[in-house]
Amino acid sequence: MKTGFQRLVIVLLVLNLIAVSAFWFLHGGNKNGGREERGGQGQGAGPRNEIIDRLHFDENQVTQYDSLIVKHREMVGEKEGQIQALRTSLFMGVSTGLDAATKDSLIDRIGALNADIQRIHYGHFLDIQKICKPEQRADFEELTKDLSRMFRGRGPKGKPVEGMNEKPVDGLKGNANGGSKPEAP
Repeated sequence: MKTGFQRLVIVLLVLNLIAVSAFWFLHGGNKNGGREERGGQGQGAGPRNEIIDRLHFDENQVTQYDSLIVKHREMVGEKEGQIQALRTSLFMGVSTGLDAATKDSLIDRIGALNADIQRIHYGHFLDIQKICKPEQRADFEELTKDLSRMFRGRGPKGKPVEGMNEKPVDGLKGNANGGSKPEAP
């Protein structure tokens, strides 16, 4: 019995060593869990830095932009939390048996919250546009053309979604003044 327990401990230690080695190998062994260094800004700093670079923001604009990012993330995070709670209720209903009206109501509320998130994103870019100086407006217009590429959704296993609609719906285009409907990010 004692040798069986010792063998089990050895097997578990070896499996643990393999798992740690695989994790280390897959994440490149860098200090921050596999994320690239991005100026200490963590997740989402790639688009942040690209926007700062492409719009040629000065230090004051970067500070304003960073505060916009914080506000944007809080607003989106709140909506995503509400969506997650509704999704939990919806999928718990699979086993408990939701009536059709409740199911449809939950789905409609999830859809409305997703629409709110898109409005938040749109407003975020209007706010970015407001901190641009007149000489940065042309760069902002070029940036808006690339928004769908920059913020493309992720598919299964984190792979970029292919075939995303990168053209304006119904031929709508945005302008530097925010007067018409630009492409959705």
